[in-house]
Parts: sequence; structure tokens; C-alpha cells
Amino acid sequence: MRLLDTSVLAKWGDPEAKDEVVPYLGRHASDRFVTSSLVVFEFFRPAKRRSNSREVRSWLGRALDGVEPFTESASLTAASVEARLADQDATLEMRDLLIAAHAHELGATFVTCDGGDFRTEPVQGLLDVDVIST
Repeated sequence: MRLLDTSVLAKWGDPEAKDEVVPYLGRHASDRFVTSSLVVFEFFRPAKRRSNSREVRSWLGRALDGVEPFTESASLTAASVEARLADQDATLEMRDLLIAAHAHELGATFVTCDGGDFRTEPVQGLLDVDVIST
């Protein structure tokens, strides 16, 4: 299973940017593609997506195999991941931490287009993360 980040969904749904994401998804077509309920919140924050939310929700329903709810267990996993990263003098932004830890809790690979902190050794050593290079 692969949990897709907001950045992946945004590029996948953008005709001008999807060429960066579609080949990755094609290589993993036999996997389940899910996202976090936290990603859904982030995804619908821009007014552009809210204004045509029916169409966007329909697309998400076709593109994804499901939306996983962020649970108490995921919260505890996030706290553990944060502490283990701190032991290595590493951090993630809160929203990135929560979503990546949610993937970890589900046993999923976290897929993002936002390399930044996700390419560091502490993060790569702790979490299963694929960064789609754009």
C-alpha cells in the first residue's frame, strides 16, 4: 500500500504536472493507493478545489482505493516518530510528521513530491518514504 501526500495528488490532478507523477504510479500500479484524512483536509484548502469540490471528490474517488482516517493510534505513532527523530537531532514539520507517521502506522510507503527533509538519513532510516523527483 502507498499513502499519497498532498503534493502527489496535486500534481497527479494537474494536466501540466502529472507527467512527473504518472510514471511512478504506473510502476506501482499493482499497489493500493490511499491517502490520509489529513491529506484530504490539506488538498481542499485552496479555494480552487473547494469551488469545484464535487468534481474533485469524484476524481479522488476514482483515483484512490481509499481514504484512511487519522486515528488515536496514528497520533501515538506520530509522537513516537517525533521522539525517535529528535534522538537523532532531526525534525519534520508537524503536518509532514503527522501524515508520514500515519503511513508508517498503516504499514504503507509514504509517497511525496516534497523531498526536503524526507531525504535525510534519519527520516529515511525510520520511515518508508518514496520521493518522486520533480
